[in-house]
Amino acid sequence: MIRTILTEIDRTLKVHGSFIMMNTNWEESIGRESVNHRQEFCENLVSGFRIRVNSTLDPELFFEDYFRSKKVYLNMIAKAGLNIESMEEPIAPANEPIWKDERFSPPYFLIAGRKIC
Repeated sequence: MIRTILTEIDRTLKVHGSFIMMNTNWEESIGRESVNHRQEFCENLVSGFRIRVNSTLDPELFFEDYFRSKKVYLNMIAKAGLNIESMEEPIAPANEPIWKDERFSPPYFLIAGRKIC
């Protein structure tokens, strides 16, 4: 499904058009709790592994996702013919008490890219 989405991004972007992709940063945040969700700990992350996420909302919600490493995402983006310009793993300001583990560990990563041809 991810490859289909990336292929469609490549198909619909104009040449030199840009895109931004955001995804859960499992490698950095597994077993941690952020303001809006808690990720269950998993000792051996392998691509395709099912991961359980609990929301911190009331009532609590549960959903499952599948792990893909950043390297896998970067390779899929390149194979779709898109150019990666930057990748960021932002963390929250340490001096703001509203944040939880996102002060120490980036819960998401963002990839910015462009269609070259």
